[in-house]
Amino acid sequence: MFCLGPNPSRILVTLSDLFHRLFPAGLLVAVVAIALVGLLPRWKRSTLLAGSLALLLLVEPFAFLTTMLVPNLFYLDNGFGTALFTWLLLAVLPMMLPLTAMWVVYRRTYEPLRSAPAPTVGQG
Repeated sequence: MFCLGPNPSRILVTLSDLFHRLFPAGLLVAVVAIALVGLLPRWKRSTLLAGSLALLLLVEPFAFLTTMLVPNLFYLDNGFGTALFTWLLLAVLPMMLPLTAMWVVYRRTYEPLRSAPAPTVGQG
């Protein structure tokens, strides 16, 4: 998918291989986490588990894409917009899916506790 150059290092080849293996699985688990939040709101622990697993699976692809695309952002030529759009679409957006699912679970769990009126004692 990405051109690694004429003589890539062994680490870059390994990161590329891991990207191609982990990115589809991480993206699928992230979509499942978002679907659990929307369709089954009472399954909070399952959503947190799916979100955590998706974050674990997407950390390495995020690191690889950042390594490959962020240096291109420093060159303000014709490839700046393409590199920025690709980085946002392939690195940031998939990481935001499980984070959003976990944030919604947190808001549904702890926000009603804060908005409840304080109990009054001894009105008599």
